[in-house]
Amino acid sequence: MASRTSAPPIAIGGVGGSGTRVVAALFRDLGYYLGDDLNDAYDNLWFTLLFKRRSILLETDGKLRGLIKLFFRRMTVRERPAPEDAEQAFMLAEVDRLQHPREWLIERARTFSDASAELRNDKPWGWKEPNTHIVIDRMFAANPDLLYIHTVRHPLRMSLSRNQNQLENWGPIFLNRDVAIEPRLSLGFWCAAHRRILDLQRSAPRRALIVDYDKLCAEPDAQFGKILKFAGAEANPNALRRFKEYLWKSDNDSWRGEVDLAVFDPKDLAYVREMGYPLS
Repeated sequence: MASRTSAPPIAIGGVGGSGTRVVAALFRDLGYYLGDDLNDAYDNLWFTLLFKRRSILLETDGKLRGLIKLFFRRMTVRERPAPEDAEQAFMLAEVDRLQHPREWLIERARTFSDASAELRNDKPWGWKEPNTHIVIDRMFAANPDLLYIHTVRHPLRMSLSRNQNQLENWGPIFLNRDVAIEPRLSLGFWCAAHRRILDLQRSAPRRALIVDYDKLCAEPDAQFGKILKFAGAEANPNALRRFKEYLWKSDNDSWRGEVDLAVFDPKDLAYVREMGYPLS
């Protein structure tokens, strides 16, 4: 299941709205294969089909390892998926999910089973899907070459974002309670997710990199070099220029006038401060 180049596979994830699209676009421009079924944000929708469901957290190690192998085969082998692989993909599309109806899932299974595939014999590869962080620890155990980039933004800004899909989907599990889509619980979810990834990075510093989107905007040259060094990738002549074009800066500080700190859990605010983020 190793890639056909010397570059290790790269996974990109983060809490929704944290800038994963920019990092994915960078790797696309560097020549990485990101999958045949992508949405406008470069999410790998095969990953969504296989792994974005609450039941994934209940899978045995053996079954999850099988799904990871299935995903990696589809990403690295050009031939039509084996019948048993296609059958497994369609089985995962049989029931509606919280954020994806059955019809949408069936279309993902169809593209997964499609005989046509991009020619990628000499390409490094990886994928971007924000929910990757939910299972990346177990994916690390299944593949020793896999690297992971986790993007973050100021957590108070994230708590006000319109993109609260992960809070809706994973919040009841991470927070062990029913959730409403509100800033207090959004910040609680961010803190819980960040603690997990920080623990992962501390245990495997050469395999996990946390990238702050606001730092990307402030110092793109330095952050560009940092990402490339981590991935063992080489820049093409236009990659840095395009990388800077992807960065959006206009709303970086717009959240500051909207935050009422009184609505948040003091323990979460203390963690935000501990992580080096100002509260005003």
